[in-house]
Amino acid sequence: MDVLLMLLGALLGMAANYATSQTDHVPWPLRLLREWSVPLVAVVLLLLVAGQVWLHFLERPVAITRTWNSSQPPYPGLEAFTEDDAGVFFGRDREIRDLVGRLNPSAPARAHRFVAVIGPSGSGKSSLVRAGLLPALGRRRGLWVITPPFAPGPDPLVSFTSSLAALLPDMTVEQVQTELAQGSAGVRRCLDRLRTARGGRATPVLLVVDQLEELLTLTGARDRGAFLSLIDESLAVDPYLWVVATLRSDFLTDFLGTGYATLIHQPTLVGVLGRTELFEAIERPAEQAGLSFAPGVVARMVDDTGGGDALPLLAYTLQELFLRVGSGGTVTEDDYRRLGAVAGALSDQADRITADLRTVDADTPVLSTLLKFVSLEHGEPTRRRVHREDLTPEERTVTDEFVTGRLLTSDNAVLDVAHEALFRQWAPLRQAVAASTDKLRRRTELERWAQDWERSGRQDAYLLSGERLAVARAWADEASEALTGVPLVAAFLEYSIRQDRISMERVADAVAHRALESAERDPELAILAALAAIEECAPTSAAQQALHTALGASRRRAVFRGHEQDVNAVAWSPDGSRLATASDDGTIRIWDAQGAVDPVVLTHAHGDRVYAVAWSPDGKRLAGGSRDRTVTVWDAETWAALGVLTGHDDSIGALAWSPDGDRLATASSDRTVRIWDADMHAELTVLTGHELPVWALAWSLGRRQLASASDDGTVRVWSLTPGGRTTELTGHRASVSAVAWSPDGRRLASVSEDRTALVWNISEAEEERDEPQARKLTSLTPLTCVTWSPDARHIAVGDDDCNVRVWDADTGEESLLIGHTDSVNDIAWHGHRIGPVLV
Repeated sequence: MDVLLMLLGALLGMAANYATSQTDHVPWPLRLLREWSVPLVAVVLLLLVAGQVWLHFLERPVAITRTWNSSQPPYPGLEAFTEDDAGVFFGRDREIRDLVGRLNPSAPARAHRFVAVIGPSGSGKSSLVRAGLLPALGRRRGLWVITPPFAPGPDPLVSFTSSLAALLPDMTVEQVQTELAQGSAGVRRCLDRLRTARGGRATPVLLVVDQLEELLTLTGARDRGAFLSLIDESLAVDPYLWVVATLRSDFLTDFLGTGYATLIHQPTLVGVLGRTELFEAIERPAEQAGLSFAPGVVARMVDDTGGGDALPLLAYTLQELFLRVGSGGTVTEDDYRRLGAVAGALSDQADRITADLRTVDADTPVLSTLLKFVSLEHGEPTRRRVHREDLTPEERTVTDEFVTGRLLTSDNAVLDVAHEALFRQWAPLRQAVAASTDKLRRRTELERWAQDWERSGRQDAYLLSGERLAVARAWADEASEALTGVPLVAAFLEYSIRQDRISMERVADAVAHRALESAERDPELAILAALAAIEECAPTSAAQQALHTALGASRRRAVFRGHEQDVNAVAWSPDGSRLATASDDGTIRIWDAQGAVDPVVLTHAHGDRVYAVAWSPDGKRLAGGSRDRTVTVWDAETWAALGVLTGHDDSIGALAWSPDGDRLATASSDRTVRIWDADMHAELTVLTGHELPVWALAWSLGRRQLASASDDGTVRVWSLTPGGRTTELTGHRASVSAVAWSPDGRRLASVSEDRTALVWNISEAEEERDEPQARKLTSLTPLTCVTWSPDARHIAVGDDDCNVRVWDADTGEESLLIGHTDSVNDIAWHGHRIGPVLV
């Protein structure tokens, strides 16, 4: 229109110039123009005047047509005003004029055709658009196509589809949905259909999106992005599309973070009403309905109406007063006071409804029912629509009463709160929301996940698994009451659990297959893998079979746990029913071999580290040697301390009872070996000769010889018979860790940090030989302990690499036992079982 008027002005100038020109030599068309210049100027002037009048018509604030259904209260209560309430909507004339000006199709601002109406909850944004803006455009209906306002809800594209389909009777909802699936081009085709039906392809279309914050509270990220992208692209390709959207101000920051911040440009801000506007909003609707107020009542209402939720509370109070007084009546100060004034009207109504319900049934679930209408976003309660079919009969009784009390709204199928002020202003519900914050937040999150899954066509990729599923199941268990009547979430969790189980069974079977492959080579690892498959994935038959096979291949029979620090020594009782373990935690534990009873815990006299432990041959006594340089002897029945042996100058490294139990040998870091009378606890002999600490002792059969091993790299065989001599064995090149006599007394095994085990051929009949012969067995890691099998055919050794090796003492054939996670410090053989200690 602006361009057309400029062209007409140019034509007028040309006509005036030629009308006043004196030139005779001009082309005939211009001479014709000169002859007709006067009437042409008149016509152009008339067109210019008409154009300006038309522009003025388009740009002027249109007088609002006030219509109202007198059968309805003049105040809508907690609900927003609608177009039908335009006749009683007052107090927002300035904002209406601003919006009408923004929606001028010829205005320069048309480059920004997304008009955001922003204000706090309860400020009247929806009412301004529905009962203010849309009726103001009523006299321009021929110039506008206005779609029915819609809220995004869980699926904004479905809501958008329904709004367009309402104006396209020649298209089904499915056809409109198919068009929108084509993107902005499909939207353009639908809008062109609307324009064609209304008079022209250049007719502007107004799309009204109410409660835009639902994109953040009810819509998943995927659907939110799809909707905003569609709107943004449609505005770009269709210059005649306009969008008006209402948005709560407390969600503005979150909306700006969606990636579509550029849509918000010069928003219309809706604040609290001033005193003059409040008087108008109260008195003008009353005049329409024939309602009057006693002197001072309106002024008090205005005084009682502040910020926050005061505006919807005022509307609710006025509605309740009208329903009590009626058309033609007068609201008195007493009426206002009895209702509870602006601040108390809603709370009093909710209290009355609750009291009436609980008079009939004290267990009526009022608060738990109302919590179903609460969603939680960023810690703030927001509305949540509930399908009536998802409520129990008891819950429907509650909602019916709250609908009657105008605190809830219903279209029969779907229920909603009349206004979110109910969450904040009624103390019992506000407190219930605060107490249920975690449950509400979790339900909101679960619903969002479930809705994303539903809108994806229930694709498996949207299901939960692993840790997220475990968390969701825990949430569902904790908030089971809050999730009652939410079938989509129940289905979502059920499908997730089922799919996760199938997936875990596949993983379990795959792990079981690998465990079976390694069962013979590494049975301990296979056991761990099979157990992990059963416990962490699923107890499939394949996993159970793998565990059974691995257990059959494994030689491990038990693991004892309880010590808090490293275990240094172990010793079987002679009858094999008990196992003693000594630890750095200062205790000795006596374990039942079958694990049937809890272990006995002995604390050394000074609570210091215990390095050695040994049973007497008859199993009636137990000795323990400590870093505190003492040896304690306990009664193995009562566990009373029988005596403490003192005399060493450094920590005790080894203990050994003589075969007859009369003597107890002790070795120490003080480089000595001492022999004690086991009954009298008296020192009998001190053996010296080692140059470094002594860490191992072993008696020969018959108590005639005692072998000791030292950090000096030697093994000494002490003869305890009169006139006997000491033999020094020097085959090792590093510290000797342990020694052990074969059960027949003919051989002595020693192991060293030099990674070798030596089996010395020592016979009591061959004591005169200078250097016994030895078989060398080699390891890849330092060796720490050694013991003989009862049949004297094998030795078992432990090493620093978490392994136990079993060698044939004659052939050197090796078997490897694994399973420990640190150095093996001691080892004991009883019968046909090896009892290693867990380090």
